[in-house]
Amino acid sequence: MKREIIRLFRKGRWPFICLLTIGAVVLLIFGELRGEEPRPSASSSPDIGAIRRLFEEGQWRQGLAALRQNPETPNEAPEMTMLRAAVALETADYSMAFRLYRRLLERFPDDAGLKNNIAWIRLHSTDPSIRDLDRALEEAREAVFARPSDPNIWNTLAEVYLARGDREKARRRAVLARDMARAAGIEDLRIFNETIRRCGEVLPGSGP
Repeated sequence: MKREIIRLFRKGRWPFICLLTIGAVVLLIFGELRGEEPRPSASSSPDIGAIRRLFEEGQWRQGLAALRQNPETPNEAPEMTMLRAAVALETADYSMAFRLYRRLLERFPDDAGLKNNIAWIRLHSTDPSIRDLDRALEEAREAVFARPSDPNIWNTLAEVYLARGDREKARRRAVLARDMARAAGIEDLRIFNETIRRCGEVLPGSGP
């Protein structure tokens, strides 16, 4: 299940972006003192918040156009890479999403959401160079250990067990994920119930 989509952008996990702005100003000043051509200031960088809001407001065409106008660079802000990865995942561009999430995981190796998303991509991709149920299980377990309170991550682990043919383990984790989500006040339980249904448990009040 795709877990860490647009909501991840609101976490504010990278406060050092402010340092990038300060650094750009310093480089500009020193460049002028040395008679060198000034480097672009931070104001020329993409407005990540504005692009993100386009997607959050459902303006996908404008959001995709904004991303195309700001090509990917190796040194771009992690928030921008996260935005590109989330959009790629949402549009089922698993190759790009996998590559970008792997890049982020190299920088933030303990991030449970990144491990969860990579496990989900390994599970659902049809690319043999990406799909790997053994690695998916390993990454989903690591994600659960890192963030055991997240029902979404437990549901991903259930999906991995189901894909591996272990329905009982999958069912137990799917029911746990559903119950955790309910206890957390999540009203829309359809995704969790669907996983349980696929595991073979008949839900009360559900149709055939």
